[in-house]
Amino acid sequence: MYFIPEHPHSKDALEKYQKLRTSLDNFIAGSCYNNWKKEIDMMDTKNIDDKLEVPILVRTENAKHELPSSLNSNPLFQRSRKNGLLESNFDTVLLKVLIEVTYWTKI
Repeated sequence: MYFIPEHPHSKDALEKYQKLRTSLDNFIAGSCYNNWKKEIDMMDTKNIDDKLEVPILVRTENAKHELPSSLNSNPLFQRSRKNGLLESNFDTVLLKVLIEVTYWTKI
């Protein structure tokens, strides 16, 4: 904005911004991304094809025995597990990785 006069502290503020930006980039690339890569390397990759062969949608069965006893009496969980409805059967660990990949590519 050419019409706003330069402030005496603008150079100092710009230098501090650049230092903060650099340190945040280093933190993201250094620790967060490397930790995520280690987590991916530790993941069981031998049976990924088997996980992808499983049907994505399955019909639900009344699974009260799978819920903890404290949740069996909760009406929200009773309504959510009716017989005959379609439910996602996609592997949750693999789904988590796919979602994280989307966000890492944006960064």
